[in-house]
Amino acid sequence: MATLNPPVFTNGALLSAAQLNQMSAAVNTISGAALAHTGIFCVRGVNQTWYIRRRYRYLHVAYSVTPNSGSVDVSIDFGTSSGNDYTHSSAVVWQWRTFDLNAVGGTTAGVFYAVTVTRSGTDYSYETVMIMESENSNPAATGSYTAPPTWSSGQVVTATALNALATSVRQFESVVRSPSATHIRGTGDGQTYYLRRRGRYLDYSVTVGGASYDINIYVNGVKIFNDGPSGSYTVDLDALSPSPAVGAWYSVRWEKLSGSGELVAFREYGVPPSSYAPAWTHGEYNILAKLNSYAGLLASAHATLGLVAWHTAALYRPYDHPLWTLYKNKRYLHYMRNGSTPASIVDPAGVQDSVGLKRTTNSALFASYDLDAIDWLTPGALFYVYEADVVWLDDEP
Repeated sequence: MATLNPPVFTNGALLSAAQLNQMSAAVNTISGAALAHTGIFCVRGVNQTWYIRRRYRYLHVAYSVTPNSGSVDVSIDFGTSSGNDYTHSSAVVWQWRTFDLNAVGGTTAGVFYAVTVTRSGTDYSYETVMIMESENSNPAATGSYTAPPTWSSGQVVTATALNALATSVRQFESVVRSPSATHIRGTGDGQTYYLRRRGRYLDYSVTVGGASYDINIYVNGVKIFNDGPSGSYTVDLDALSPSPAVGAWYSVRWEKLSGSGELVAFREYGVPPSSYAPAWTHGEYNILAKLNSYAGLLASAHATLGLVAWHTAALYRPYDHPLWTLYKNKRYLHYMRNGSTPASIVDPAGVQDSVGLKRTTNSALFASYDLDAIDWLTPGALFYVYEADVVWLDDEP
């Protein structure tokens, strides 16, 4: 799990290369976190349950509903909290409902809990578009950033200023822990996902078939695939019109009108910085330019990460033989499998043996598997999980 440990400076003490290299290590951790995969939320329009591992204080649920006749009732139940009922007689889009988990009770830090959203009415359209936890009561909050100091030519480097730099680094302590990023394979007639943009590019892989297939993929409402061949593709998010802003939620939608096919995998990734935090050696002079480089690196990371940590809920799918797509960017796979057919970890290339996963029970809903124990699964590699009811990636067992 990524952590930050910038040094503490003392007036009158000798400034050492070791301290500055410790600072650079912390800044590089932040720059690396800005390249980590973003969270993915699987949208559903029916009564549905998701699971989330309690980490942050606030639970946010967003839905969109359009009543065509009469009114629509929406109910959100989680932990021991029920009776969160809302009635809509007119359309709402991304209607947020926020709950203070510390005040509500019924959830425990580090433990998975279910969030169930149901809706009822006579004639309406409906989607649960987001379920997430965050550190802030406002789901759109990104935090207030305090920029680090910079030095002008000839200015004395004081312990006070260096400690201010370290304080700026510590602002990122919670956001260097990236969200779980998993998704169910896009099959059937359609599936929508939401991602919070971090990177510039979106990679995706698709398979198509049938005599006359009609398959589309949309990103942020823009059609980027129409009846193309099976394969892997890349979308430059900056080139879309409209282009999703960094930090904003945007949609990826799979749509099959005829034929057969699957949205097998997708992920967002960024462009590595042109430079990283400097390395230091003892006895250096003229250090101000290198010290000033920290400000630019932190500003760039802040534009991507913000300062409010969050993660999205994972879909519960205990039917239709679900296939989950994951990239190994964390050590532990957490999963639920309470059915008769066991779950397994699968090599997408079909070369390596699958890894069986033990069943879970009603008394122990989730189990974890140490992905480092799989010799063929390298960091960042793609892998599948078959038959699990829920999947989640974490740096903690």
